[in-house]
Amino acid sequence: MGRKKTLATSMYFCPHEEYPTYGNVGPDNQIIGAGRSGKHRAQRLKCKGCGKTFSERRGTPLFTLKADEQTFYRAIGGLGEGNGVRETGRILEGDKDTVSAWLEKASQHAEAVSRSLMVDLSFGRHPWMSSGAS
Repeated sequence: MGRKKTLATSMYFCPHEEYPTYGNVGPDNQIIGAGRSGKHRAQRLKCKGCGKTFSERRGTPLFTLKADEQTFYRAIGGLGEGNGVRETGRILEGDKDTVSAWLEKASQHAEAVSRSLMVDLSFGRHPWMSSGAS
C-alpha cells in the first residue's frame, strides 16, 4: 500500500514530451516527490511513468533562478508599479542588468501563458449585447 501521500502533486505533469505520461495533470498524473535540491531547496518531482525527475520550478520564471524567490517577486512587482530597472536594482541592492534579465524572463513567461490560454475563443454575439450593437 505504501506511505500516505503528503505532497500535493496534482497540478504537476511529466515535462518529457517523448513519454505517454507527458501533460497528464490531476490526481492520476503519476507524479511523486523526489526530495529537494539546490540553494533554495526547490522540490524535486519524479514521474513514475518514465522514471525521470524534474524541478517544481520547471516551466516558471523561477527555473534556474539563483536569487531568493521573494527578491525576484519584489523586483517584478516594483517594475509593475512603474519603477525603472535602475531604480529597482538600487532599491533591492542589486544590479540593473540582473533586474533587466528578470523582466525579460517574466515577460516571456507571461506571453507564453497568454498564448496557451488564448485558444479556441469564441467572439460571437453575447446576450448582454443589444440588438443594435455591432
